[in-house]
Amino acid sequence: GAAVPAQAGGGAAGGAFVLITGNQMGVLLEDYLFLSLKETGRMPPRPAMVNTIVTTGMQRRVAEGYGAECFECLTGFKWIASLMRKHESGGADIVYGTEESYGYLVEHEVRDKDGISAAALTAEMTLYWRSQGKSLLDRLDELYLRHGYWQEMGISKYFQGPEGPGIMRGIMESYRKEPPAALGGIAVTRVRDLKDGAGDLPPSDVLQFYLEDGTVVSARPSGTEPKIKFYATCCTEVTTPGPEGLAAARAEAKRKLAAIEGDIRAVIGA
Repeated sequence: GAAVPAQAGGGAAGGAFVLITGNQMGVLLEDYLFLSLKETGRMPPRPAMVNTIVTTGMQRRVAEGYGAECFECLTGFKWIASLMRKHESGGADIVYGTEESYGYLVEHEVRDKDGISAAALTAEMTLYWRSQGKSLLDRLDELYLRHGYWQEMGISKYFQGPEGPGIMRGIMESYRKEPPAALGGIAVTRVRDLKDGAGDLPPSDVLQFYLEDGTVVSARPSGTEPKIKFYATCCTEVTTPGPEGLAAARAEAKRKLAAIEGDIRAVIGA
C-alpha cells in the first residue's frame, strides 16, 4: 500500500525519513484530535471515535486515555458513517473515524474517508508537535511508552481461476470446524465468528482469534477480489522506559508476528 514519510530527529530540521503505517497515522491523528479538544476546552460530553474490527487495538487504549469511547464496525467507511448517523439522534459524540488502510474521517461534512481534510489536519498536527520540539515519530514513541508497543501485519493470498472461491470457502470452513489451539505458539483463548453477526455487528464472513497475550488475528475473504486476507494486531508492553525498552518491545512483537505468519502460511500456502 501507500506509505507516509515522517521526519525523525527529535525536532531537528534534518533526519532520515521513515514510513508511517496507516494504523500509526490513525493513532497520531486520533491523539491530536482528542488532545486539541481537551486543550481548547471543547471536549464533548461523551467523546468517541469509530474504527474497524481489523484496525489496531492501540486506538482503543488511546481513546480511553482521554476518557473517550471507541466503537467498532465492519471494514468499509459506509459502516463508520452509519455509526456516526446512528449516534446523531442521541448517544456518543463521534469526532473521528478510521481504518487501517490509510483512511481517515476527521470531520462530519464528508461521510467517507477524505484525504484532503486528513492531509490538512496532518500538516496542522506536524506543526503543533514541531512547536513542542518534537517530530511525529517522537510523539508516536511517547504513545508507545504509555499504551504499549503495537505492531500490525497483513497477509493476502490470491486464489485465481474458477476453483478459487471454493478454496477460500474451504479454508474458512476448516478454521470454523477446527479453530487453532494456538497461533505462533500463543494460545487462542477466544474465537469470534461474525458469520451470523455478533452484538451490534451485522453478519460477515469474518473469523477473529483472540490470543492470550492480547494479539488479535482476523481472517476474511475479500468481497471484491479472489483473495483471502489475514490481519494481526499485536501488543507488547514496554517494561523498561526509554529507547532500550522500546527496542526490546519492537523485537518481541516482530518475533511474535513472524511466528503467527508462519502458522497462517502453513494453512493457505506460501
